[in-house]
Amino acid sequence: MSLDVTGFIPIRRPLAYWFSGSGRLVTGAEEVAGIPCIETGVTLLFVTLGGGVGVGVGPGVPLWSAHAIVATPIPLWVPYRGHLLYIAPYWRPAFDITGSGMPPLHELGIYIKWLFAFLSNPR
Repeated sequence: MSLDVTGFIPIRRPLAYWFSGSGRLVTGAEEVAGIPCIETGVTLLFVTLGGGVGVGVGPGVPLWSAHAIVATPIPLWVPYRGHLLYIAPYWRPAFDITGSGMPPLHELGIYIKWLFAFLSNPR
């Protein structure tokens, strides 16, 4: 499970730059760990590519990790007044960068995101 706050900056339609901060919970048989992280990347139509770094808190996760993210945003309705609801199936491989020898952590999931504009640009 993760909680994510993302900001989008349009570059030129349909290309957008994004940055986010998130916190993820990783559960094991009897263990729970957290990975707060920051990410950045680009979205072009139905492909999102990015990367980031995270800090592991708890057992079974690396203290520091670098990760990539590949996602496919799929709108659930047409944008209306700066609002958009979409899902994004994703894959996020995370790699230990502390040298402790932990294997990569592969995360698969589906984001459900509600995008809305804080500021509008009247035209």
